[in-house]
Amino acid sequence: MKEISLTLFTYQVFNKQNIAKSVFDSLSENGFLFTKMGVTEPLKVRYSREEAISLWCSETEGCYDIELEKMVGKAGNFMAKGPKSLFMGSQWWHCPNKKKLNYIYLTFSVDVLDSKKQEVLYLFKEFIVLFEALYGEITHSDALKRQHVTGTPDLRLPGVFWCNYYSNEYLALMNCREQVESFEWWKKEDMEERGHGRRNDDLPKRRPWRVGRA
Repeated sequence: MKEISLTLFTYQVFNKQNIAKSVFDSLSENGFLFTKMGVTEPLKVRYSREEAISLWCSETEGCYDIELEKMVGKAGNFMAKGPKSLFMGSQWWHCPNKKKLNYIYLTFSVDVLDSKKQEVLYLFKEFIVLFEALYGEITHSDALKRQHVTGTPDLRLPGVFWCNYYSNEYLALMNCREQVESFEWWKKEDMEERGHGRRNDDLPKRRPWRVGRA
């Protein structure tokens, strides 16, 4: 199946009600409607906004500590599916003394991207702010398979897709700002709080976001 994948990575622990409400309201308002959901496969729970928020905010034991020989911290995940290859998932960990990279992803058909390109870009920008994203991408499934290999900033930056977000933290970590800014596709945009009129004063401003057109 040819699919489009939207993925964001963050250090944020995001099982909060205000984040859950923003996620599901934004998805619904932009035409991404789910039918089933759950925290494990197979997904059997009939989708509703209220139940989705409850599952999103649920948590279990987090990470196994070898020295203590027990589970410590917390973790959580969520999955939902809809028609035409629509699927979303998220996973977060909050473990003492460990910094875990958490993520959320949304997959859908190429036809959906063709008909909802502006809505997809809107969600991408909004979720970058909402999740305080470190890195993100929108890409075709075939391109993801080709690009998902090791690279170095001086020779080849891995994961350059149709649409990318690189936070300042990411550029500093990869030590690749100079290389990225030399790319012809580089675009820089200030990002502010978004949300169809819903303002969340807890959301920080994230600038800049970058778009790559490989």
